Parts: sequence; C-alpha cells; structure tokens
Amino acid sequence: MRHLLSVLMLFAASYASAEADGPDHYRVQGVAPGDTVQLRSVPAHDGAVLAGISAFADGLPNLGCTGHLSYAEWEAASEDERAEAAKKTWCRTRFAEQEGWVAGRFLTEGRAPVAPGFDCAKAQSSAEFFVCADPVLAELDLELSHVYGLARRTPGIDAERAAYLRAYQRGWVKGRDECWKAQNPHGCVAASYVLRIMELRQEFSNARAADQNVHSVGPLPYVCDTLEGVVAVGFISLANTGFATLQTIDGTSVLLQVPSASGAKYQTLGPGPQVEFFAKADTALYAPNVDTQFSCQQDETG
Repeated sequence: MRHLLSVLMLFAASYASAEADGPDHYRVQGVAPGDTVQLRSVPAHDGAVLAGISAFADGLPNLGCTGHLSYAEWEAASEDERAEAAKKTWCRTRFAEQEGWVAGRFLTEGRAPVAPGFDCAKAQSSAEFFVCADPVLAELDLELSHVYGLARRTPGIDAERAAYLRAYQRGWVKGRDECWKAQNPHGCVAASYVLRIMELRQEFSNARAADQNVHSVGPLPYVCDTLEGVVAVGFISLANTGFATLQTIDGTSVLLQVPSASGAKYQTLGPGPQVEFFAKADTALYAPNVDTQFSCQQDETG
C-alpha cells in the first residue's frame, strides 16, 4: 500500500497530459534483479520495445507522465480505483540515447546523474554514456578509480607488476566497451565494474587497504555446510543499492542487493542461473539454485 500511495502521489497533477510533474529523475523499482523493465515507443504495453532497463537503473530523466489521476480525482478515488489508475500511468524518459515510455508503477523518485572518474564531455563509447547518465554506474566508476589507485600505490610494486596492472586495466576498458553486444548492455557494464573491482582487491593487497573513499569489502571467505570448497564473497555498498560477487569452484556470479527486512540479500544480476546470498553479521545462507540452500559462516582464518 505504501508503494502504491507513493506512485499515485508522485504522479498526481491537475491535468492528465504528458507534463513533467513529479521528480526530476526516476529510478527503477519493483523489478527482479534478473529482469528488465521495458522502454516502449508509446505509452502502452503493446508498444514496440526500444530497450530493456536494468533493475538497478537510476538517474532516468522525467520527461512527463500521462494517464494518471488529477489530485482532485485521487482524493475522491477509492483504493481500488487508485490501484487501477496506477496501472494506467506511463512516464516518458530517456535511456540508452533513446526516448520512450515506461509503466509508472516501475518508477520512483531517483537521483540526478553524478560525475564519474572521467570527463563525460569526452565520453565516446556507449558504456561511457551509460556511466555518465546513471548515478549507480558513476558510483561504480568512482569506486574502481579509488581501488585502482590503491593498487597502483602498492608498496614495493616493481616495474613489471605495474606494467601488468596498466595493461590489464586497458584491456578491461576494451572489454567493458564491448558490452553494447550484450543482451542487456546496461547490466553488462555494471557487472564488468563489479568484477574488476573485486579482481583488483584480490590481486593487490593495497587495494584492500582501509580508505574512506572505498566502499567495497572482501572478497571474504565463507565455509558452507556440506559444500566443497570455500565461497569467496565481495561486497560493494553504494548510496541506494549494493552489489556482490560470489566465487565458487563452479565460477563467479555478480549479484544485486534486493530489499530485505534484515541483513543483506543479494540475487543474480542478469539472465542465467539464479543464485541468492543472504548475509547477516558473519553468517549467511547461500542458494545456488531454487532447490538447494547452504548455511555458511565467515571464516576468520581465511
């Protein structure tokens, strides 16, 4: 009910044309981490799909909404009528350099874009344009900049190791910029940042040094009952969301934080096997699939 009320109040206005009332920017809500919300050509569910917007997307500009109740209509409406009206609200926004419409129930007030670690005036690749438009990706870019800087300042790093770090970083940039080929390019860019941050933290001890500008932790070892091997989990905490990496003998998954009454709950970002990790203090529940769950304990000796 709280979510429904916020949606309706957000779009309540004295007319039902596509005027830019409400917040300046939106973020996506109510979408599972592995799914996307559709940007459509017209404000209707049968409109052509222009792009899929990731579950964590933020900074979407408000270009106006249509189909919502006026404030007077909202005041006079019953709960059922308000619920029905919420289904009819569509908002125009811009994503991936395209303008289109998103069902209003998937949007809530978001943040304006923030400056990443590079000059957006010089952005060239689609990945860089994504980063400049989305506060979440910009935060990941800043986090990577700080962690990379710590890695470069590793005490005693020799010339060969420093050259390796620079070369690998250039290679990573090229790989990130290939995300335009992915089914969900926006999600691909986020995953590439999360993985690179954790790779640096794993390979360079100084990248794990305490720093007030760094918001990542780990990778931390977890021992899970009856599960072979250690589960290495890294966490990145951002302003409105968070990410985690989960590494087992079967591979590495990138997870997105989802709402939880207590602790921190993460689910797979993007398509593929749906993994879930729920952390609370130094314990956790790890579900590699819908049929299996392990109880885990952070290994202090790891």
